[in-house]
Amino acid sequence: MPENNPKIPFLIQGGTVTFMGSTLQTNGFLHGSRGARMDASGNIEINNGTFRGDFQVGGFQKTIDNTSDIQTALTTVSSQGGGTLYLKDGTYTLTADITIPAGVTLAGVNRDQCIIDGAATYGISIQGATVYSTGTVSVSNGSKTVTGAGGASWTTDMIGDYIWLGSLGDYGWYLITDVPAATTITLDVEFKQKTIAGATYDISTVIDHVTVSNLTVTDCPTGVKIYRASEIIMDDIVVDTCSTYGIDMLEVQYPKIMATLTASPVNWNAVQVSGFEVIFTDFGNATNQNIIFDHVGNSTFLDSTIESSKNSHGLQMTSCSNIAFFSVSIQNNNLDGIAMTSCSGIQLNSLAILNNGNNGIRYVSSCLNNIVYGNTIANNTQYGMRLLNSVNNLNLTSINQFYSNTSGQYSSVAAGGSSSCIGRGNLNVTDFG
Repeated sequence: MPENNPKIPFLIQGGTVTFMGSTLQTNGFLHGSRGARMDASGNIEINNGTFRGDFQVGGFQKTIDNTSDIQTALTTVSSQGGGTLYLKDGTYTLTADITIPAGVTLAGVNRDQCIIDGAATYGISIQGATVYSTGTVSVSNGSKTVTGAGGASWTTDMIGDYIWLGSLGDYGWYLITDVPAATTITLDVEFKQKTIAGATYDISTVIDHVTVSNLTVTDCPTGVKIYRASEIIMDDIVVDTCSTYGIDMLEVQYPKIMATLTASPVNWNAVQVSGFEVIFTDFGNATNQNIIFDHVGNSTFLDSTIESSKNSHGLQMTSCSNIAFFSVSIQNNNLDGIAMTSCSGIQLNSLAILNNGNNGIRYVSSCLNNIVYGNTIANNTQYGMRLLNSVNNLNLTSINQFYSNTSGQYSSVAAGGSSSCIGRGNLNVTDFG
């Protein structure tokens, strides 16, 4: 019988291949080095190989080369319930925007050899669709009831859509479970943010769980546009030489970026973005300004660089709150390293803020409850740190190394800083407050 013959490794019966306690492997297989092997238990090892075709392994997977249409392949992956589209090495010149559906990953095989070229006209789009945004809303912290005014008129067709609510960088998407009246919406969970009244909002179909990884995006108006979205990941990508933005975000919750963004007018523009994580990311050589944050918050920015903007600041923040920066190099930017207006709860820790064309850090106005701690702030052309307005209050500056800033180490509109600001233990700056 075949099952008793050690020379027969498998048995074929009715189209089923049964292994007889043996393995199937390529000639010259060497564990951990070369070739492929599958044993009778179903364990598979493949070394230096490439999957080709369509696979259903923990989600649908499809691989194409640059002779295939990316959008058609993305649609195929989405129709299978989501998964991953792999791009082989090559240049993919776009003839239309790529729109990535929810639950789909677009991944290159080799980041520097897999290139999406926008031909100066197209880019990658990850966008939900606005359903309604007329009027204003009010909702209390801990409540599930949203009240509309100013012309808001909601319908039951909006049940199942999401509503964007919050203020000053503290935003979130909330599922609409009921519309009991034209000016009343019921949320699936209690409102977590501070109470808001007369605030703008957006009811949308939200796109979520999209990843772009291991590829280069170049020569686009905007490299990656992410609007009305949640849990979007940019993983080990390069975005360079776009004509407006490298990455542009609007109404996005919980994005994650690990990338290199370079040589666009603005490498990253973020408006109403909450809960981001940036790690091991390089922002550099922006032809205007590296990063612009407007109403961004509840986020972390770690182990990254913001360097060499050609015409403006390294990082500009307006109406932002509760962002922690740790171990970031901010150097050689044309104007300020960091410029802040109406920001609160910003923490700058273990930063190297060096050789910027104006100030290392500048509080423009209405900056409250910010902490600058344990940084090196040196060799900036104007001041190491400068407060321009007396309403910059309740800020702590402690244990920083200030030195060799041309105009001075620390400057404030009030001698030693406003009475409610505190400075302690800073090198070359007298304690104040």
